[in-house]
Amino acid sequence: MMTGLFVYANPIDDKASQLVPWGAPVSSVTDHDQYLLRTTYAVHYLYRTRTAEYVCEHLTSKAINGKAKRTDDFRPDPDIPDSVRADLSDYDKEYDRGHLDPADDNTQSAKIMSECFLLSNIVPQNPHLNRGLWKKLETVVRSWVKKGKDLYVVTGTCYGSKYRKIGRDSVGVPMAMWKVILDRKAGRFIGFMIPNAAVSAKDLPKYAMPISDIAKETGITFFPALPSNILAEETTAPDLKDWPGL
Repeated sequence: MMTGLFVYANPIDDKASQLVPWGAPVSSVTDHDQYLLRTTYAVHYLYRTRTAEYVCEHLTSKAINGKAKRTDDFRPDPDIPDSVRADLSDYDKEYDRGHLDPADDNTQSAKIMSECFLLSNIVPQNPHLNRGLWKKLETVVRSWVKKGKDLYVVTGTCYGSKYRKIGRDSVGVPMAMWKVILDRKAGRFIGFMIPNAAVSAKDLPKYAMPISDIAKETGITFFPALPSNILAEETTAPDLKDWPGL
């Protein structure tokens, strides 16, 4: 992948390019990390927090209209070294096991559904957020696909310099969670950065922002091969009329 004078190597570009139409997100984390490629999503996993920095998916009609039922088979990811992976015992009742790539985005088959319950796709999430505003956001995003949008979604975590840790293996609790959404047909973006706290679902529109704001906060370059004719869209505040249902 090339952007400007810089060349980046990322296995998502090489082996899961169908998830990232204009290049895989470029992280500022360059060590103590791991890329994980699944059937329908890809993960950039951080050993420091034992959670994903981000997860990429291409949300399609097929993904949300399948017959596979939720499995709830949460489990450690066997592809991550034991010393830096999250275990079920790290989670307690204070936090939900919150998906980054949601279960309802993975209905194509039982295998695909089960894959999204690997703990590399899970973070400690405030239960009021997980079951409220965050659930509403995930539902609204699927509704856009039902209305014909061609969406590429990157979902991730924001920790800052100080964050809480839970469990004996010190799983990081994100200070905030975010989504970056590309409507490829329209060449438009919308981003959301939401505190990992008990916020009101009614306030979802106020968390909408340009994806450049999320890039600045996280240090991630989201679409490094973005065509020049839509570069300005990264810094443009989303027009909520283009994103109904919020």
